[in-house]
Amino acid sequence: CRIRYPKNRYLIDGERRPLVFECTVLALALGHANLDVKGAELFPESTFFVAQAEDISGLLERIGASPAWTVLGEGESLKERLEPMFEGLSEQFDVPQDQVGLPDDLGFCVYVSFDEDLGTEVPAYMILVDFENHEAMAKAVYESTLQELNDDAQVQFEEEELRGRQMLVIESDLEMPNLDEAFAETGMMMPIGGDMDFMSDSLSTVFLVRDGSRLLIGSDPVGLDDALSVIDGGRAKVLADSGDYQSMIEMMPKQGRKINAILLTGPLQPMVAPMFAGPMAAGVVPVIQELFGDVRGYGFW
Repeated sequence: CRIRYPKNRYLIDGERRPLVFECTVLALALGHANLDVKGAELFPESTFFVAQAEDISGLLERIGASPAWTVLGEGESLKERLEPMFEGLSEQFDVPQDQVGLPDDLGFCVYVSFDEDLGTEVPAYMILVDFENHEAMAKAVYESTLQELNDDAQVQFEEEELRGRQMLVIESDLEMPNLDEAFAETGMMMPIGGDMDFMSDSLSTVFLVRDGSRLLIGSDPVGLDDALSVIDGGRAKVLADSGDYQSMIEMMPKQGRKINAILLTGPLQPMVAPMFAGPMAAGVVPVIQELFGDVRGYGFW
């Protein structure tokens, strides 16, 4: 059994956390893999914003069969209308046309992670793109991205593995805007004066992982590792376990649960705190309540 450890910047609780396992135990775990997981079952519990779209193929079928499309389609079925797009994707990614398809599940979240080197909470994000029955598309997108990186000499990247999956580690030059100047230009007075550089550091590396028909993109390898652990049949603290998130979902009408966006104010508090300088940090909660009201979350569908 071989265990690979990441660089020190991914320390957790003072110990290096293994990110790649290459042994018989992993092969056994894959036999119990959870193949039908959605974004909320993979995204971290500390998520404060999430947007999801599930069963996109079913949505397109319903649109194509609707009276509205009978009017808008001008005698052409939705499948016929999408045919040129699929032909273009087939040519672009060199995938047989019968294997071309759109993602069936999409998800995006922004959450709070902890950076051991900085000793503070930092923002992180994760994106889920699941092609489900069109695994060839996920493979083609991954390989196309790799080819583009190889062709661009100015981009620094590495090919690694995460829990036995292919992973690209891409360095970027992201810079956060100066919020003090932005608010001053608009004439708004906000008690912001903290150091924002830590946000740029935490978002400057992009991790792209392919797991069969899924693509996972994110800024935090620990969050991605937890997501793959869930896919492999393990457990992690995920958004689906959050009481506030479940309450928001239950308040939505059934037809609104397939495509929605949710903002949770509770997990947002530690993320906003570093933006406030000195004594102003004590005013984080009142400011959040002033901005969002005394509520636990907002849902949109």
